[in-house]
Amino acid sequence: EASEEQQQTMSTPYPSQQQKKKGGNEPWRNKERHYCAICNAWMGSDRQSILLHENGKKHREAVEADLKKRRDDKAKKEKDQSDLEKVFAQVNAAAAGSGG
Repeated sequence: EASEEQQQTMSTPYPSQQQKKKGGNEPWRNKERHYCAICNAWMGSDRQSILLHENGKKHREAVEADLKKRRDDKAKKEKDQSDLEKVFAQVNAAAAGSGG
């Protein structure tokens, strides 16, 4: 007499067989898509489609614009931080001078 667990194991000698997707080894049926966050675009997940997109003019221009925006934002943030530190230094100096 086999237990329930042994019967389940015997009925499926290869457990991974049940987990395979239908048409898993047929690349032309691949439904996965690749998303480019910079361009907000979807494309096929195959290497050729991705490379074609990444080497395209619109993508390269979008990458340059994104990098420029990030650089500008970082510079503005650093300038704001230094301005804030200067104001705090002035306030602390004034407080130390009047409170002494």
